[in-house]
Amino acid sequence: MKQHNSTQHNLKQHYFTKKATAFLLTLCMVLSCFGQLTTTSAKAADSTTVYFLNSKGWSDIGAYVYGVGEALGGWPGSSTQDAPELGPQWRKVTVPASPVFSIIFFNKANNSQRAELQIPSASSVYVTGSNRVYSSARDAEQAEEITNTTVYFLNTKNWSNVNAYVYGVGEALGGWPGTATLAASELGDQWRKVIVPAAPSFSIIFFDKNNDSQRAELIIPSKTSNYVSLANQSFGSAAEAEASINTQPVTPPTITVPAVTADPVYLSGVGASLPYITYEAETAATNAQVLGISAAYQTDIQSEASGRQAVRLSNTGDYVEFTLTEAANALVLRYCMPDGNNGTGITADLTLYVNGQFTKDVSLTSKYAWIYGDYPYTNNPWEGKNHRFFDEARLTFDNILPAGTRIRLQKDWNDYANYYIVDFIECETIGNAISRPANSLSVTDYGAVANDGWDDYNAFAACIRDARDSGKIVWIPAGTFTLSQKIALEAANVTIQGAGMWYTTLEGAGASFHYSGSCKFSDFSIMGVSTIRKDSEDLAAFEGVGNSNNVIIQNIWIEHTKVGVWSYNTTNLMVQGCRIRNTYADGINLCSGTHGATIQNNNFRNTGDDCIAIWPWMDDCTNNTIRNNTIQLPTLANGIAIYGGAENTVTNNLIYDTIANGAGICVGSEFSTKYGFHGNTTVTGNIIDRCGSYHSRGYALGGLWIWNSNELMNHATYDISNNQIYNCTYSGVLIDCFTGLSGLTLKDLTIYNVTNALAIRGNAYGSATVQHIVSGDLRNDFFYNENQNFTVNWN
Repeated sequence: MKQHNSTQHNLKQHYFTKKATAFLLTLCMVLSCFGQLTTTSAKAADSTTVYFLNSKGWSDIGAYVYGVGEALGGWPGSSTQDAPELGPQWRKVTVPASPVFSIIFFNKANNSQRAELQIPSASSVYVTGSNRVYSSARDAEQAEEITNTTVYFLNTKNWSNVNAYVYGVGEALGGWPGTATLAASELGDQWRKVIVPAAPSFSIIFFDKNNDSQRAELIIPSKTSNYVSLANQSFGSAAEAEASINTQPVTPPTITVPAVTADPVYLSGVGASLPYITYEAETAATNAQVLGISAAYQTDIQSEASGRQAVRLSNTGDYVEFTLTEAANALVLRYCMPDGNNGTGITADLTLYVNGQFTKDVSLTSKYAWIYGDYPYTNNPWEGKNHRFFDEARLTFDNILPAGTRIRLQKDWNDYANYYIVDFIECETIGNAISRPANSLSVTDYGAVANDGWDDYNAFAACIRDARDSGKIVWIPAGTFTLSQKIALEAANVTIQGAGMWYTTLEGAGASFHYSGSCKFSDFSIMGVSTIRKDSEDLAAFEGVGNSNNVIIQNIWIEHTKVGVWSYNTTNLMVQGCRIRNTYADGINLCSGTHGATIQNNNFRNTGDDCIAIWPWMDDCTNNTIRNNTIQLPTLANGIAIYGGAENTVTNNLIYDTIANGAGICVGSEFSTKYGFHGNTTVTGNIIDRCGSYHSRGYALGGLWIWNSNELMNHATYDISNNQIYNCTYSGVLIDCFTGLSGLTLKDLTIYNVTNALAIRGNAYGSATVQHIVSGDLRNDFFYNENQNFTVNWN
């Protein structure tokens, strides 16, 4: 926050002598008479409100009046007030005197910045720093080239404390939670408004500050006035918005979903079929400290480790040693090391030995770990609340190491980090790089050079354009290619292939694709450079930007981006064989207009929001399938979440170790959608282990969570069956009912080592049918219900 020191002003500069004051009063009387002779004979107002457009960003604006006495007191007069009815750039002062008078607006922090002018006979006038007076705020804003957008909100649910938060044009109304809305009595009692000092379009969230789970979120189109309803729609007039209110659910259009063709994948059992073996540090040989099991979020680092345990190497000679059960030539290390004092991380080596022989120094960094403060978090250690402790490194060996090989990670004398915490290693055998396919264009033919650190954007863009026009494949050979400009590559109706996720890497702030039409992406890595969540700035690895059909994202490794995949208006998206880790928001979000997507056989880990989400925000999402994925350690939110839509299925996924503000699987209405839930939602055959967490709103979440918090969930059916839930921090299943819920069936569930098998909270009406729950090792009662309005039908 900027601070301004008060200045002792020179009396000669700022106070009028009696003689000068008399002269000015005489002059102003003459000017006043002249003004009255040249204006209409309408009766002058008893007071005048003068609005000042602070287009120059003055920090502390004062106002001084003369010509009718010192109506605001002697110099330096009075401070101006906010004028929220006009917008955040307006200030105002009310002068208790009849016009004409003279006024000085000035920057109290630098009184050489001022506007001085005479006010004509009017009850309200609008002044700019250019020494001009206007008859309306709009005229003044246009003259100063200020663009404001008024957004009106129809508060049909009578939220008691409506706030507005803007993103997409910076935080135009300030950081979260934004600013309070104003009454828009000119439209009616249910209307609120906020004035945004930004040109459209931008995104806005209206929410009840007393219960921020109640919200409407949408994009504001290019209009100076917009009228928003709780249906997440913007209208051209208040009448249109009011006419749109309907207590019955809107029937969405029917979507025809054709078949999609992708490489065959063998799926069996629960979770993904992964090519590597995981070796946990706490079960390996070690002479160092084994950190005990803990779920103490923001307190114990191992609360974010797999199995909530890890090994800490603190002293010279501390080691952890793994013995391979299968041959391998590639390794991933999940680790934690200290942050730097300024929050930007440190870099330090950790020594690796194979069968007792020094092999290499492994360079590690904490640049991409450690975030602080409240959501959406910062890199400022002084804000406290530290979390997101772990990151990963990958390395290869020159030869294949046979089963029985001992791999030791040891803190040697020149490994200068204060400590290294090892969670696990993953080891696998990788084959040779993929050869260049026929009928392809190589990015190197367009000037891209691997491993040189120079930006290759122009070469990639040209190659993609020519491949699209000629119907050929874009080929990215082995090596690391830099895309440093924060500009996504546009890919429309094109196939882009690399030499393999261990061989071809795209790195940088612009390692990102906007896709449209039919596209296929395969066999490369995307390594971003994000270090914090910046929704309005950083890029997704893949984002749909137009109407797309038959999009395949296959065998792609993604880390350190904002989001892995953000689909939009996409029919038949296939994501398979991918590793999406260490993102700062969602792993995959099947957002507005996503139909017929299949998300299968992927690994997700350490995401900064839901690992996989279905969110029918601006349009419906239907017939999507999430199956046979292995999901680990989301640092915020859920393993899998469904926030609306119809005929969406979650089946045969393995989810474990949720950390904060989330469950293994969530089905809920927390976020506003165009159509809500309708049709059927199916969650079956999943294993949820060590899930559930504590919510920042102050209550415990189950391993499986029905989150009925915002919109009604009584126009659909929910089949929750044949799921296994183990070792939850709190309850096995939590039903959170705050708006109205029906059509829920819980059937054939296996629940062990939890507090309550089934818990219900909330205060709204609802019901569920429960059939056959097998449970054991309960730490409390089988059933807990604090919501007297909720009915359980036991069958």
